Amino acid sequence: TETSGTLQCDDKIIQAAKTLDKYYVPTRYPNAWVEGSPDEYYTRNDAEEAIRLAENIIGWVEDKWKSLKRGGE
Repeated sequence: TETSGTLQCDDKIIQAAKTLDKYYVPTRYPNAWVEGSPDEYYTRNDAEEAIRLAENIIGWVEDKWKSLKRGGE
């Protein structure tokens, strides 16, 4: 639904975005950690989870966009 010009989304999407936000800086910049490089701190499972969460967010955005184009919520 739309409230005061903003879109509301469920908690699942908000939590996915918060989790991905935690990965943003430390996975991109080698000096984000006191020592070592990002590949020493993250696993394949971390990467797969991040991809899954990003796909969920993208799917939500696409669904919302289609709904808005049709004049819906």
